[in-house]
Amino acid sequence: MNDDIPFRIALGLTPGIGHQIARYLITLFDSAQKVYQLSDQQLTEIPGINQHIAKNLFSHQHLIQRAQQEVKFMEKHGIRYLGFDDPEFPKLLNECVDAPYQLFCKGEHQQLERKNIAIVGTRKATNYGKGFTEALMQKMAQLPVNIISGLAYGIDICAHNAALKNGLNTFGVVAHGLDRIYPYAHKNTAQLMTKQGGLITEFLSETNPDRENFPKRNRIIAGLSDATLVIEAADKGGALITADIAFSYDRNVFALPGGVTQSMSKGCNQLIAQQKAQLITDVDQLIECLEITPNEMPVQTQLFPDLNDNEMRFMTQLQEGVCSTELLCNQLKLAVHHINQIAFQLELKGLIKKLPGNQFMIKTAF
Repeated sequence: MNDDIPFRIALGLTPGIGHQIARYLITLFDSAQKVYQLSDQQLTEIPGINQHIAKNLFSHQHLIQRAQQEVKFMEKHGIRYLGFDDPEFPKLLNECVDAPYQLFCKGEHQQLERKNIAIVGTRKATNYGKGFTEALMQKMAQLPVNIISGLAYGIDICAHNAALKNGLNTFGVVAHGLDRIYPYAHKNTAQLMTKQGGLITEFLSETNPDRENFPKRNRIIAGLSDATLVIEAADKGGALITADIAFSYDRNVFALPGGVTQSMSKGCNQLIAQQKAQLITDVDQLIECLEITPNEMPVQTQLFPDLNDNEMRFMTQLQEGVCSTELLCNQLKLAVHHINQIAFQLELKGLIKKLPGNQFMIKTAF
């Protein structure tokens, strides 16, 4: 690991040193370690460094020790440090005036150079919002994009799970250190994400998910993303904060419209009315907006890559239209209980929908 990393981490722990000053000092001296080699007088001669900050920098030993502790934690748990001047630091995020000067990443952070789409929304998601999110992920399965969200309840976790199910890389930006997962109920999903995307934070281990950390987390979600989609939101909340930040960054913002009496659609309708977000109803709008061309899309050699032979035959039959259990038995030469077992598994995978009268159809987007 780079010898300068402990000094960079310590710089961020120094009272009075924010992200912009840290960037400035590291750029000025080409390393954080050199900053700590300066005398008190040399420090105060630097624009933006007053006597108080210089004193904090000069009394740095306990901060270096804390930073070295963090480096050991990172090495033990496979966490990558990314400084703002690292070639692998996300370029889109670096364009933001309030971007963090360092990130801690677990997973496949190199994939962040793809198109990134943030999916955010209320923690109190309705079937309407969750259904649209799942359908959207299914239609995006062939696109070379990453799904970014915040690992929260509601729309966030729905987006992460649907992305994983459809083979998309998904990254969770968290408001705490990587020694914990909040909420804990999403730990299993987070573990899967480290193998198909990753986890990202600007916070050191032992940092709790305190209230003031979430707006900071939201700015990273917006800053990483080429486009931000608000699926459902009340008239106040974190999703609207993320959308406002993305709008201030001059990034594309989309919102799913909803009924005027639906409380969880008020925020989305408000964004559209204020012309801060474009109305979205289908993935084709994203493809056009982000200029994703067919040449950029990976070739899919198999329509349903994770199905066994009987499931594949079942889905192939449904491509011709709605089918009854009786018709499926006749066409697939299987007993009723086998058809029901296959149907149950396909419903769990979100691929089909059961209709009245023991009929089935392929689950499609809105």
